[in-house]
Amino acid sequence: MSLAAQQRETVARLLSGRAGEGEAVHAANIRSGLVETFRASFPVAEALVGSDYFRRLAITFSAAHPPERPILAEYGANLPAFLADHAVAKELPYLTDVARLEWLRQLAYFAADAESVAAEGLAALAEADRIALRLARHPSVGLLESAYPVYAIWAAHQPGGPALEEIDPAGAGECGAVYRAGAAVRHLPLDPVGIALLRAFDGGTALDGVLASLGERFDDREIGAALAQALRAGLLTS
Repeated sequence: MSLAAQQRETVARLLSGRAGEGEAVHAANIRSGLVETFRASFPVAEALVGSDYFRRLAITFSAAHPPERPILAEYGANLPAFLADHAVAKELPYLTDVARLEWLRQLAYFAADAESVAAEGLAALAEADRIALRLARHPSVGLLESAYPVYAIWAAHQPGGPALEEIDPAGAGECGAVYRAGAAVRHLPLDPVGIALLRAFDGGTALDGVLASLGERFDDREIGAALAQALRAGLLTS
């Protein structure tokens, strides 16, 4: 067994409550470190359920899903799915999507850099080159469609944001892109055309193929507006 595998096995054993004699302090330190990692990645989720309850959720999750890599910034991808299956989701049905939004923000912040395609650069290409271009979403871009106003709920927990009491958790759902602009992580509201367009840009389909596919469902003006919006925000790369 490799050293990395032995370390993973040891961490999993300690988190599961099977710490041996003299290992209790070490196990407690590991749990504490993971709880703080979750608090840093999911501050709004913690605020919604309360600090003590969130700590218990984090400990339960870490026992069932111990970290497999020594990179804590990557730890937590499965927490939203864990919350969806937890009893707390019945009381706070929007909690899972809030956690998904926070994880997308984490991914956006640590995503690789890439040069975005500008509208001017796209227009400057010869038509044959332009329609053959294979565009992809910027590495920092994540998409979230929710039946709940999760972006508004997240904003209500930020300095200068709206009061949480002003937001109806059962109100209209929200769709949007999470992406990084410079060093800042931002949200861009999207309509169904914008969501469909960004999902279609997978880096493997030529631009004319993407537009033709979208043209079967949406108006050309809507597609053009959605493409212009994505280019202005720097959401596409080539």
